[in-house]
Amino acid sequence: MPTRSNEKIKKLIYDTLKNDATLEGLLKGVNKVIHENPLNLKEYPCVVYTLMEEEDEPFNEDLFIGISRSTFEIQIFSNSPSSREADGIENRIYELLHGQTLVSTDIRVFSVNRTSRSSLFEIDQNIHRVITNYAVVNVLK
Repeated sequence: MPTRSNEKIKKLIYDTLKNDATLEGLLKGVNKVIHENPLNLKEYPCVVYTLMEEEDEPFNEDLFIGISRSTFEIQIFSNSPSSREADGIENRIYELLHGQTLVSTDIRVFSVNRTSRSSLFEIDQNIHRVITNYAVVNVLK
């Protein structure tokens, strides 16, 4: 049977985002890429990513190889007066992920594609939020 890879994919997405110096500069510091939704988010701007869905499909039972499809939600939070900061961060994440093949020593992700993007302004908290979804496909062995 193919091995599940969701933890490896989460780590690869996290490492790709947190190890980028340009994104770190846009986020104005380190430790601003967070997995899951923190209860008391206070340091802005920041990026929160969550594995939303995962599906494994064997395609060759004889070789015990399959395909894993995952969907990640990536949210950018900014308390800047305009949406430019959140949009700039989202543009950098798009450059890092969309259309890319991501590789680590543990896993190779063959396809990452942004499937949706929305933005909103939370008036009660003065927060700009950009929400994106990325579809991730990799081969399981």
